[in-house]
Amino acid sequence: MALSIPFVVLALVAILKIFILGRYEINRSARFNKIKRYLARFEKLFYILLLIGVIWYILSQVIPNDTNPYENMTDEEVVEFVDQSLDLSALHLDRLEITANTLLESNILTNHTLTADELTTLQANWNDFIDATKDSEELTDIHRYFGQISYFDLPETHAKSFMISYGLYMKKFELFGKIIEATENNDRVIKTLNENSTAFGGKNSYYDIRNRHIGHNTLLRRNLGRIYLNFLEKTVDTKSLSEDYQALVRASKESHQYLVANSLNATKTVVNKYSDDFENGLFNSWFPIQMNVADTMGKIHLSARHTNFITEDQIKEMKPHLEPGDIFIERRNWHLSNVGIPGFWPHAALYLGTSSEMNDYFKEQFPREGFSNLDELVKYRFPTFYNQHKAINEKGHNYAVIEGQAPGIILLSLEESGMADYLGVLRPKLSKEEKLNAVLRALGNYGKPYDYNFDFETRDEIVCSELVYDAYLPNNGSRGLNFELTLTSGRKMISPNAIVKKFYNEHNTEKQELDFVYFLDGNEDLQKAFVKDENTFLTSWTRSKFSNLQE
Repeated sequence: MALSIPFVVLALVAILKIFILGRYEINRSARFNKIKRYLARFEKLFYILLLIGVIWYILSQVIPNDTNPYENMTDEEVVEFVDQSLDLSALHLDRLEITANTLLESNILTNHTLTADELTTLQANWNDFIDATKDSEELTDIHRYFGQISYFDLPETHAKSFMISYGLYMKKFELFGKIIEATENNDRVIKTLNENSTAFGGKNSYYDIRNRHIGHNTLLRRNLGRIYLNFLEKTVDTKSLSEDYQALVRASKESHQYLVANSLNATKTVVNKYSDDFENGLFNSWFPIQMNVADTMGKIHLSARHTNFITEDQIKEMKPHLEPGDIFIERRNWHLSNVGIPGFWPHAALYLGTSSEMNDYFKEQFPREGFSNLDELVKYRFPTFYNQHKAINEKGHNYAVIEGQAPGIILLSLEESGMADYLGVLRPKLSKEEKLNAVLRALGNYGKPYDYNFDFETRDEIVCSELVYDAYLPNNGSRGLNFELTLTSGRKMISPNAIVKKFYNEHNTEKQELDFVYFLDGNEDLQKAFVKDENTFLTSWTRSKFSNLQE
């Protein structure tokens, strides 16, 4: 390595020498000087054309060129419409500030770990802000056409229309800036804000406002608008206009001042944007492959046998021991997907019981939220789940277990879910009220797609153990369960095997959060499952994940 340095230096010197000498020779060339004199004759024309190009670009960015909303209105109708819009703009201005301040003042945006309540609050507040933003844009999109209102014939109406558009526009971007400043470098919060949003109509709403905030056309409009506001204040008698107009003027000036003062933050945001774009580009290239591999592996069974060790009779014997909220830990041997999942136990699920069993188990928790029983509450809040839960499957069994598997969070009968090769049941040491909160949170995930990215920091897609983890997140109504997420393949997660390991580590200590309920232990040699005790289950997490190496 050291020996190569002198040769590199010599090569660079040679290249530099060639460049300098070459440039000198070109400058001495008669042809070059002739071309330079010829082009000098058109220097002014060049600058004029450049100026025209710049002006054309600016106008194309700030002047709308589609349908004019004032086209078929009389002057009287335009004046009336703008006055009505001005009244409405005050409401939009207040709503933008209220929803943004609710987000900013909660301090959730700066938290790097979030409880279940904080996640729910953050998503609700974010959707409220996105809703307020979209509603304000419906008004500003119309008043972008303020230029179609004659400045000479209707100067005050022209000024009002401009301020409706510019005032709300500036306030929106000031609030964008404050939210971005509060959340930047907080991946946990950004992931939550980027989750699928009904208000936004899709994913990545945070990235959308960030990209708009630093867009070159946005910077152009913000500053040109400020210049035009100065022009209107000097040429139109705006001091006599309504308080709603004055409020928009004050808001726009304050917003512009904030954005100028925080321009350095915008530079940081640009850097973060391109870093995220690069990372997301790599992820989007790889993710379809990862998803297809995971899906294919889940369907491949490497054994000739077609029945699992646990029988329907064993499920019937186990059922009286179960309660809603119990955690199932399952394994089916010889599935290729087992290889890619850490540890012996590859699958987790949540036992609910039938609709009537749930209703009876939680009867002491009602009346609640205006509902006389759980059945009424579920029917109102989760109608799709309710209808499925009440149904009977093709084998005549009731639905009783909620779990995550391709294509997403689904309902299965106890028989279908439980008839695996191995099945362990754990019970959270929580009150019925706390279990009810967990069950309701799990029902809220029903129907969501399967999370092939295995990312426990998002909730719009869910994987099997994530369903259990999310249901038992601590919140104001429940102590929950303290699952420690570990970094696996670049993602924070907890595997089903780690849930059993948690039970093992906490067993017979003050920290114990799970109790043993039942264990059906498979035997590959005998092709059967047997009821085993707690001690056998305790160490099951240490077994080999490979079927042919199990004892």
